[in-house]
Amino acid sequence: EVVAYDTRNHGDSGWITNLSYESMMEDLKNIMEHLHMPKAVLVGHGMGGKTAMEFALKFPDLVEKIVVEDMSLKYQNGGENDFCMKYFELLTESLNHIPPHIKDLENAKEFLASYIQQRIPEEYRGDKKGEITKAMMPLEIDSLSGKFEWKLHLKLFEYSVKNAFEAGPELGGFRVFKYEGEYQGPALFLCGSRSPYKVLKDKDFIVSYLKNATFKEIEGGGHLLHIDFPEKFCEEVTQFINT
Repeated sequence: EVVAYDTRNHGDSGWITNLSYESMMEDLKNIMEHLHMPKAVLVGHGMGGKTAMEFALKFPDLVEKIVVEDMSLKYQNGGENDFCMKYFELLTESLNHIPPHIKDLENAKEFLASYIQQRIPEEYRGDKKGEITKAMMPLEIDSLSGKFEWKLHLKLFEYSVKNAFEAGPELGGFRVFKYEGEYQGPALFLCGSRSPYKVLKDKDFIVSYLKNATFKEIEGGGHLLHIDFPEKFCEEVTQFINT
C-alpha cells in the first residue's frame, strides 16, 4: 500500500503558521496512527526527505527503511537558500504576469511553466528538456476572488528560510539545532550529479547518524530526479524497498 499526502502548507492540506520539521514529523506520526500503520518505508524529496530522516532518528521503531531524494541531513546554509528566496519571489511575481485572457488552470499552468522556466537555473528546471512539468505546479483558482493562487503558503516559506538560523521550531524555522539518537535501518540517498545540494559532500555527517546509509548519484540528474529520470528513479526505489 502506498500513501501519499500533502504536507502542511502544501497542496490541499491546511495552512498552519508552524512549519517546523518537528511539527511535520508529528503530522506523519499522526497519519500512521490514523491508518493503523505500525511501521513504514518513508520516501521523501527535499524537505520531505529531511522530514523522513529526522523522523527515523526520533522514531526508529516506526521506520522500516527510508529513501531520500536529493537532500542532506546537514543544514543547508549557502546558495541553495539564496535560490529558494529568489524562487519564492519568482512564484509570486509570475502570477502577476498571467495574461488577462487566460481563465482556466491548464492554460495558466502552461504560461507559468514557460515563464518560470526562462528565469531559473538549469539544475532546478525539472527535466532534461528544460521544461517544468505542469503537473508539478500546485495552482488553483480562488473561489472568492477568481484569481489564480499557488497552493503553497509562500510567505511562511520565505519567513522560514530567511530566519532559519535564528528561528527554532516554535517560531516555524526549518533549522534543527541538535539531532538526537541514530537510525540503524536501511537508508538510500539518491542524488543528482548536477544538483546544487551536493549531498555526497555531507556523506560522513549523514552516516554518523544514519548508520546504514548508502548513496547513489544519478549522472545528469538535478534536484528533481523523479522528473529528470522517472523510470530510473522508480527502478532504484523499488529495488531498494524489495531487497
